[in-house]
Amino acid sequence: MSILPEVTETLMKESNTRKLTDPSVLIATANRMLSKVTVEGNPEHRTRSKIARWRVSNLLSAIDEATWFNMVSATLDGQKKTLNNMQSNGDWQPCGFEAEIREDAGVAIFMLGVEWTDENGAEDVVYQNGAPVVNVNVTTKSEPSGGNEMTLEILKMLAAGQVNANEAISRLEGVLSSKDEEEVIKEAEPTAKAKTATTNKKRSIGKRPTN
Repeated sequence: MSILPEVTETLMKESNTRKLTDPSVLIATANRMLSKVTVEGNPEHRTRSKIARWRVSNLLSAIDEATWFNMVSATLDGQKKTLNNMQSNGDWQPCGFEAEIREDAGVAIFMLGVEWTDENGAEDVVYQNGAPVVNVNVTTKSEPSGGNEMTLEILKMLAAGQVNANEAISRLEGVLSSKDEEEVIKEAEPTAKAKTATTNKKRSIGKRPTN
């Protein structure tokens, strides 16, 4: 579905089906269409810039205004699909644009720059070997321990691509479970020692001294 509004009836009138011959009309038409679909960008949200190019000689006397509208619309659709494929967690909308004709090696080029903003305000998805990387934040204590060393080793393997995200998470869960079991055992040891001492004390009270 196009992100631009449908072509209005005035664009489809016979008076606008004449071939475009004035380069300034290309700019004016693109500016008029894009001004209708841009949103106000949030400076705190991530943005992406996309540029499209056409040879002016391939446009003038070859297309009418309605066709030019559809070409720009299809270009914006393509840019949005590219952004959705790269960063699918965003709601990408055009928030700025610039259109002008420049000379490149003696050839007139129509250039259309569009700035896109993510209205969701999400963070960038990071990829490794074509798969999204899960951001795993692990807080460790300052004193060294076997569990912490194992956690750091797993994170190093994840960064090096030796394990995938799911496998790393599974191993980290195993390390954390082992640490929890160790804490339970350590907490139970003083209680067990106290009970043993109390029992020994009771037994010593019941005994008679021997000569």
